[in-house]
Amino acid sequence: MIRNLLCFFLVVLGLSAADVTGKWDITWQTPGGERKGVMTVTAEGDAVKAEVEGAKQPIPGTFKDGELKLDGKLFSAEAGYEGAFKLTGKLEGEAMKGSASWETYQMTFVATRLK
Repeated sequence: MIRNLLCFFLVVLGLSAADVTGKWDITWQTPGGERKGVMTVTAEGDAVKAEVEGAKQPIPGTFKDGELKLDGKLFSAEAGYEGAFKLTGKLEGEAMKGSASWETYQMTFVATRLK
């Protein structure tokens, strides 16, 4: 019984210790084709900031229960202007996948943690 209880607590601690911080290599599937980039995420509690390659400022968000949510402005060098950006991604080990929007454009992404 004590061993089962100990195993339960170790599993719970492992789930709560999921960490999204670090550099991520991202592949975006956009209406205009595949795009690649790098995103660096820092966290303080549930609050996160993501620095996306080419962005003029970090994008704020949250990371809770293995889910990353970003909501802010993102500058696109390709388009030449800044627009509203939202992202939702699910962490799965050293990988993440999800969806995002930039202005009216919808996209999906997969990301792997850079070592």
